[in-house]
Amino acid sequence: MWLLAAIISMVVCFLGFKFLYPHPDFSNDSYSYIGIAAANDNASVRPIGYSKFLRLVSVFSTSDVVTTGIQYFLIELSAFYLFISLIYWIKMRKAISVLLFVFLIVNPATLFMANYISADGVFSALSLMWITNLFWILLRPGKWDLWISLGLLFVILWFRYNALYYPFVATFVYIISPYGHKMKIFSVAGGLMVAALVYLLVTNSYEKKLHVSNFSPFGGWQLANNALQMYAYKTGAHTPMPTVETQKVELIAQRYFDTIPQRMKYPPIIATDYMWNESGPLKQYWYQYIKEHQVKDSIKAWYAIGSTFAEYGQTLIKKYPLDFFNHFIRPNSKGFINPPLEAFTTYNLGMDSAKTDAKLWFDYKTNKVTSVFNQYQETLLQPFAAVFGICNLLLLCFAPWGIIKVLKGQLPAALRKIMIGAYFFLLANFAFSIVSAPVVFRYQYFPLLLSFSLSLIMLNAAISGLRFKKSSHGIDR
Repeated sequence: MWLLAAIISMVVCFLGFKFLYPHPDFSNDSYSYIGIAAANDNASVRPIGYSKFLRLVSVFSTSDVVTTGIQYFLIELSAFYLFISLIYWIKMRKAISVLLFVFLIVNPATLFMANYISADGVFSALSLMWITNLFWILLRPGKWDLWISLGLLFVILWFRYNALYYPFVATFVYIISPYGHKMKIFSVAGGLMVAALVYLLVTNSYEKKLHVSNFSPFGGWQLANNALQMYAYKTGAHTPMPTVETQKVELIAQRYFDTIPQRMKYPPIIATDYMWNESGPLKQYWYQYIKEHQVKDSIKAWYAIGSTFAEYGQTLIKKYPLDFFNHFIRPNSKGFINPPLEAFTTYNLGMDSAKTDAKLWFDYKTNKVTSVFNQYQETLLQPFAAVFGICNLLLLCFAPWGIIKVLKGQLPAALRKIMIGAYFFLLANFAFSIVSAPVVFRYQYFPLLLSFSLSLIMLNAAISGLRFKKSSHGIDR
């Protein structure tokens, strides 16, 4: 019944959505991914996994409907895998099961996520598969589950560096799983080896193409941007820098903050403006670096200075840890209450055309893109951002109850293990997200689906008197 309902709803929802939004949603990120896919580069500003995905799809079709359709059905199939696994292990009331099904499968936010030409949709789908597979390893590991877990982890790490904490989550799950000691050691080592392999492959690709030995030059830009969020608030007027190049960045930053209007010194929200603003200190240093070193390839220079920015950001944060906490980490954590929609605020950044890169890639006859509700996208999606905050607050309230029940051994094994695994992941996601980059809705879509599912499971436990399935699936109490 559930499978048939899922298939029907997927097809109906996708066809209806494509009637309203015939073209994909594009942003500057989209054109970056498309450009890398067209050039078939192995090194990029962003992880190359999604560009390789676009290139793979293009082998079979250049249709944007095919691309967004594959993205949509990947998310939906992954969500259904999570749903069917949860109702297999945990007996839920019918109303709870239906609500979970509707949110995971008949969720309009998924349509917008899949319609966006970006890594976020595929990354969410792969992450859903991965976490569900980890639940099976916790409950009843099969012959191939570990290999599936390691394979998914390898692929995911190529899509987004948001997944850098995934190996630690996997390590935790492997350690508390039913595996024997030797298998636990093998699985933990396997996860760490996968992470190390991706690190070496990515670093080597940068070394070959750009002669830059750096895992993520983008990460250096991001770290410097994060540190600059608290620059105007920092308690010291002068920050000694360890190298000549970081001293140059500091001088540019000082000059920038001395000359900008007062209202611009104290940004109201955590953002990435210092990375992309043409007059910002980071781009100004980039231009200065190109001129001083007479670099002909500006992109190569962009990569090369990533390590300088990383060192600069680290120095600021180490010097002013309390300022960084108060003016980056703490305000950024508010994104877990109501994450900004960011790229999803308006369809196609409010424009009625796509850039030439998209026109060529998807074989459009014109640059024109259309939609029916392009001005109402924010209104449609804002409630889902609010749901994320509600779920996080619910899970925070449920946590003491869950801890007491676990310590007293009063929870069925299935609920206990799923709860521990999901809570650990969500806490790791929170800790990583608030320090690494601005928290936005599209980065938190997969955690939203997981936190909503866990909230319903906990709510079901509270209102149903813990009427769970017996240990007929090999799970003892």
